[in-house]
Amino acid sequence: MNIDNQIRHDMWMSVEKQLVWAYQGKVDPAYRSTKVGKYYYALWYFIKGGVTVETCDGLFHAREGDCFLIPVCEHSQIFSEETELVSIRFLFNDPEGTPLLEFDQPVVLQAPTSHFMTVCVRLAKLVKKMYGINNDHLNYMRADFETHLKLDGHFNLFMRELLLNLRKMDIGLRPMGEMDDRVRSCIRMIRKSPPGKMLQESEMASQVGLSIGHLNRLFREQLGMTPHTWRNNYRYKQACYRLLNQESVKEVAYSLGFSSPQHFSIWFKQRSGHSPRSYKRKVSEGGLAGEAMPHLATVGPVQDGSLSG
Repeated sequence: MNIDNQIRHDMWMSVEKQLVWAYQGKVDPAYRSTKVGKYYYALWYFIKGGVTVETCDGLFHAREGDCFLIPVCEHSQIFSEETELVSIRFLFNDPEGTPLLEFDQPVVLQAPTSHFMTVCVRLAKLVKKMYGINNDHLNYMRADFETHLKLDGHFNLFMRELLLNLRKMDIGLRPMGEMDDRVRSCIRMIRKSPPGKMLQESEMASQVGLSIGHLNRLFREQLGMTPHTWRNNYRYKQACYRLLNQESVKEVAYSLGFSSPQHFSIWFKQRSGHSPRSYKRKVSEGGLAGEAMPHLATVGPVQDGSLSG
């Protein structure tokens, strides 16, 4: 697979690419043995110690000096007591929410360049300088525009170097199908709108010059769901992120535009099967490894007539 898929620039702008976490140091004893769900990609560069990772495909090991890349998958991880590492977690999904890197099992990068390792260390140090070590989800940290650009620049350099190193292992990107520009524009509108603003189908249809019926047909043909369902799934994903980041139920409810925490709790339980508080507790206990962080491609569509907030 050619890692440089030739598609238009505006299609690449639709890709969900985010730095979630960057850290350098010892593994906190509380996280030395944990279960992880379908959250993010993780890259670990081991300065000392190592890890054993178990997925549905078996056991995988990494040790001092290795650069270890974990796909978006359910797994358990056990770090050795002396482990010190650089840890970078990130999202890299197509517009439907499907992870883009074309590999399904943990891999040790083959002879990563010294420049790539330097980029990883610099990224972790930059995040530590900005936010200390408690940067659970960088999306929700505050920054001025200059700081945002600086961090984004370092992350983009990390992504570029990672792709160059993966190319040596014949790991590329999953193909992104051509998507109707009007569908892509609506997805971009949803992602860029304030979290508490629920874009209506009528607003999106008007922006792209279509009737609501035509827009619904396009979404069903291309994504298998209506704009309303895509938007609600995306909203649910944001709720999971925020609860995982230990925001209170009240904070999450109002930040996502719900009229009350009670209304949010009903809406959230319809989708997850858990109340927000139960979800937070079970995630912290490692009891929701397969459910804790859904991707849009794997969240079951909810009927469009359900509570919308």
